[in-house]
Amino acid sequence: TPEEKVGQLFLFGINGTTLTPQTEEFLTKNHIGGVLLYGKNVISEVQITQLTNDIQTTNRIPLFISIDQEGGVVSRLKWNNTLTIAQSEMDTPEEAYTIAKSRGEMLRKMGINMNLAPVVEYITDPNSFMYLRAFRGTKEEVIQKGVSAINGYRESNIIAVLKHYPGHSNASPDSHFSLPVVNISPNQWDEYISPFSGIIKQTNVDGIMVGHIKFPKIDDKPATVSKVIIDEKLRKEIGYEGVVITDD
Repeated sequence: TPEEKVGQLFLFGINGTTLTPQTEEFLTKNHIGGVLLYGKNVISEVQITQLTNDIQTTNRIPLFISIDQEGGVVSRLKWNNTLTIAQSEMDTPEEAYTIAKSRGEMLRKMGINMNLAPVVEYITDPNSFMYLRAFRGTKEEVIQKGVSAINGYRESNIIAVLKHYPGHSNASPDSHFSLPVVNISPNQWDEYISPFSGIIKQTNVDGIMVGHIKFPKIDDKPATVSKVIIDEKLRKEIGYEGVVITDD
């Protein structure tokens, strides 16, 4: 139905560590397509598994149950090194693959089917708010680690989500608090987004998260709501056909 199609476009955070009657009613009545789990929703592996099982009973269409489990500073689940090792500590593509596969198996066991990771932005400045969250190395090394991580998640039946397209710059402020502005020219665009386009060309990317970043020389709207940046440049120019979601 039209109502179900609209509901499928939304992915919501929820309150509590159990499925409350209010949340259950909200998810069911509005045919919501997915849920994002935060640290506030987590107590233990057993509890999370029960919560995800309960969430999946709310609709006849299976839900995306997602989490930000990048590792390092963005780890909602913290009880072992496989879950918490940071991308910045992954030295090789092989290591990125192995950790993603093992981490994905753990997530899947808990009923989580989408990980909002990996971060594939090219960040080289230690002062950047993204520095601890990004892969180290050259752009090509970042691409290969990103490809490997995605493949590892796929092997464990987890939907990986590249983020945050088109990418924060080294100088960007934290986009949770203010709007970053990146003044690259149209001629610089292809090189700037090469970590994303390079990965898309090499492997099947199920999801991409668009960062809340403004590129005024490309479009006057932030990337999250930009037809130019999402439809024209990501879909038509690169040929990306997967799911696109916005940053929160």
